[in-house]
Amino acid sequence: MISQQVSANRSDNVKIGGRSRIVLAVLLLALIFPTVGCGGKNKTGSKGESSVSWHDYLGPESYLDDIVALTWEGDEDGVVGVRHRYVEDLEGLVGGAGVPVVVIFYDHLAEHAHHLMADAESLAEHYRSKACILLVTPDADVPLFDSFQRQLLPTTYFIWQGSGQGFVQGWNREVVNSIRDFIEEHQERS
Repeated sequence: MISQQVSANRSDNVKIGGRSRIVLAVLLLALIFPTVGCGGKNKTGSKGESSVSWHDYLGPESYLDDIVALTWEGDEDGVVGVRHRYVEDLEGLVGGAGVPVVVIFYDHLAEHAHHLMADAESLAEHYRSKACILLVTPDADVPLFDSFQRQLLPTTYFIWQGSGQGFVQGWNREVVNSIRDFIEEHQERS
């Protein structure tokens, strides 16, 4: 009787231990491979947001998925920007073969120009003035752009969206189309 009880206890322990291992394994997998939600991110890049996926903006059906891989960063002011991101698959499409292409996205360019200048200086130093920079911004301050273009790399191009209405919420199509048109235009020229 005692031996049967000991045997039963051992059997229960094995079952409990097995369940515990399964639960632990599931928890570990959940930590290693977190579920990617749709729309769960704060798309304004507000304080406390560590990063916003490019796919959170463009969605899974974007035709640029295969050629653009960027990480968005939000600073304390809620400004969304991309800094020092090398778009590897755009190399050679603009600026000539072998020229690295860097895409920088900025909201409120005029208010945060110092970020752009710091980024551009770092990029120029890193790429030895051979990079092609595409600056995407909603700001339509052409004199400001001219000033930047004189100070930045000679292969700096600006893509902007008029008054910038809905830059964060609804700019997907406009900006992506602008980048696509820009690339196609330069491909035709070359």
